Amino acid sequence: ELYGKKRASFLVWVGFIMSVFMLVITSVGYYMPVDRGWFEAIAAGSDPGKEHTYDYVYGYMIRGTAASMIAYLIAQLTDVKLFHFWKDLTKGKHLWLRNNGSTMVSQIVDTVAVMTITFVGVLPAEKIIELIVFGYLFKAFVALTDTPFFYLGVRLLKKWVPEFEANAAREYSAN
Repeated sequence: ELYGKKRASFLVWVGFIMSVFMLVITSVGYYMPVDRGWFEAIAAGSDPGKEHTYDYVYGYMIRGTAASMIAYLIAQLTDVKLFHFWKDLTKGKHLWLRNNGSTMVSQIVDTVAVMTITFVGVLPAEKIIELIVFGYLFKAFVALTDTPFFYLGVRLLKKWVPEFEANAAREYSAN
């Protein structure tokens, strides 16, 4: 809203690169050799599945993180593009429409992508669809309830940082 499409897209890429960094660090940790003493102590426990816990947790975590990164990149770039499309279309008016419209569409993209990539081949299709529907409904509820706070944040920033108001005025007087 305040910094423009170019800055928003840049920040999406920064977030994605930071996620890649986290995934690389986590993957390196996963593939490092295991301390034999630690592994034998776990394997000696009474639960026959304990030795697989590490693989279970980290294996799904890497897949889930990769899915989340792909979904994040696609959804956030969609959000930025739609938000600014509607901002141009409404000439800077109707912040609620831009905020909710772009978020609702991008969250469909995000939810479908992350649930599908994470759980295809792991869960039945019916369960994946259920996760998508309820995950999206939760995200839509949160998006709708954040609107007053978004308005408040924009208003406070425009009040405390006068160049935001000046930039907005220049942007729409040029159109």
